[in-house]
Amino acid sequence: MSGTSLARCCPARLLELANSIRGVHSDQVAGECPLVGYEMGRRMGARVIGSRFLRRISGTVDKAVATLHARGAIAVLLGRFTAVLRALVPALAGTAKMPYRTFVLHNAIGGTVCGIGYCLLGYLAGSAYAVVERQVGTGSAIGLAALVAALLAVWAVRRHWRGGSGSPVLADDPERSARS
Repeated sequence: MSGTSLARCCPARLLELANSIRGVHSDQVAGECPLVGYEMGRRMGARVIGSRFLRRISGTVDKAVATLHARGAIAVLLGRFTAVLRALVPALAGTAKMPYRTFVLHNAIGGTVCGIGYCLLGYLAGSAYAVVERQVGTGSAIGLAALVAALLAVWAVRRHWRGGSGSPVLADDPERSARS
């Protein structure tokens, strides 16, 4: 369906979509304070990374900083697509002393793509739900959604757990790592 025929079909929904995109875009780029996170990382990053709490997971933090050094702008851009990275990447970029212009540019590009993409995904999913609801009814649609959620949960659990013993393989356990 083209944009023109969609606009003739339901102009109010397209206006809502445009307003959502505008709001999410501004929130993605500036509302979550990525620039403040960058400055905090730049000014206090070494002290925060050296804190007693983060020393426990310092290997992970060191890997993240190394990835920002190696991948730079692409890491910032891709970091906009998951909540945890969206919160941590600005401070890590500041800690890694990434050039400010590079950070701002790729943060804005990532925020724009992420904001528009998630709004369109929600809009299309809502439209698809309305079609399914008309065809099979609300109860069947809820049942189908529950089935899909259950299948995704099983997939995620199987992906997380290794081996057939029902427990994860820990990197710290050399006997267990050698057996798997």
